[in-house]
Parts: sequence; C-alpha cells; structure tokens
Amino acid sequence: MWRWRENVIRRAGGMCECGCGRRADDAHHVLPKDAAHWPALALDPANGVAVARYCHAMHHAAMRRLPRAAVARAEPLATDGRMRAYIDRTYAGQPVRVAAATSNRPS
Repeated sequence: MWRWRENVIRRAGGMCECGCGRRADDAHHVLPKDAAHWPALALDPANGVAVARYCHAMHHAAMRRLPRAAVARAEPLATDGRMRAYIDRTYAGQPVRVAAATSNRPS
C-alpha cells in the first residue's frame, strides 16, 4: 500500500490536491477500498488523491470535504450508480468534466 501512496503523491508533484498549498504527505482513496465497497480499486492510482495529513483528517471528520475537482481523476472509475452516488454525496461541489480535468494539453 505504501507504493500506491508514494505514486499518488509523486503524481501530484508532492502537493496537496485540495488546493490548500500544503505539502502532501498522505493519500486518500476516493472510492473506499474496504471489502464492503470496492476492494478491486485499492491499488489503482486513479482512485487516489494526494493530501496533507491535516486535510485528510478534516475530510474524514467531515469538517471540510475534499473538493470535487481534487477527485476528478477517479470519476471515470465510478462505473455504476452506487459509485457515482458515493462520489456525489461525499465530495464537495459539482461534477467535473473529466476530460478537461485530466487533460495534459496546455490551455
């Protein structure tokens, strides 16, 4: 699991993807990895978002949810209604156009 976390943090350039400007030192599974949910996605880097420990704790305490834009990379993994509903109710903001959010083209 630590390799997954390192890959997610490296992909984000070492910065928290919530937009706070902090250094990322943890990674969050967008869609839960436990057996009751979607264990097959546990090691999929697209199901991860790099976060600062503080932001991760705030998200799990439901005090400040991660923004929808931060989890846009995982939206294509939501292949059924249950997954989409989970993302809709868990992450703040409106759905993101995935193609625009994951594009590497300069604007």
